[in-house]
Amino acid sequence: MKKYTHKEWSKTAKTLSSGEETKDYFASLPLAGKTIKNIRILGFDYFHDETYMNGNENPDEFFYPTYLKGKRISRLDEPFIIEFTDGQQIEIEADSTINEIKIAFNEIPDNAEPSVNHNNIDGNTIFVQCLGKRIKAVKFLPEPPEAYIPIVIFVLNDGTQINIESWMDYFDVWLSKEGDTDEILPITWSELKKALRLQS
Repeated sequence: MKKYTHKEWSKTAKTLSSGEETKDYFASLPLAGKTIKNIRILGFDYFHDETYMNGNENPDEFFYPTYLKGKRISRLDEPFIIEFTDGQQIEIEADSTINEIKIAFNEIPDNAEPSVNHNNIDGNTIFVQCLGKRIKAVKFLPEPPEAYIPIVIFVLNDGTQINIESWMDYFDVWLSKEGDTDEILPITWSELKKALRLQS
C-alpha cells in the first residue's frame, strides 16, 4: 500500500494562488456533465475526531463549533477526492495560510495511506447525496477577481452543491442546497455511525 506524501503529490498538482487564477483554471477543465461515482477522504476528518465522537467534551469551540454537530461537513488537511464514472478523479487541497489551492488528477491510488493520521470517516456515507449526480457547474464565492482563494462550489444536477473552503492550514468540505453555502445539510446519528471509522 502506497503512503501519500504531500511533497510528492505537490510536484504534479496545479497550484492556484488567486481568485482569478482559480476561476480561469476551473473554466479550462471539462468537469460539467461528469457523474460522481465515489467520494474519497484520504486522511483524517478533524470534525469527527475520536475523542469528540465518543461523547467526550471538546474544549476547542474555535476549532469545532457546536453548531456543526450533525452536519455533512469535514475538516481535512489531505486531499479530498472526487471519482467520476469515466475513470477520472480530481484531487483537491487548500491552505489559506499560504493562500493556495492545489488540484491534481489521477495521482492518488485507491489504496493510498494517509501520511498524517489514519482515515476516520467514509466519504461515500457522509456525502452520499453526491453519488450518481452530475456536475452542472463550478462556481466561486466571492466571485473573482479577489486576491485570495474563494470558496469553490461544485453545483450538482439535483440542486445540491459541494463547497470547499480553506481555513487556516486546513480546508472544509460541506454539502448545502444550491445557492446557499450557509445552510449545511444535516446527517442523522445513525448515518454518521455508519461513516465513522473509530479506532477506540
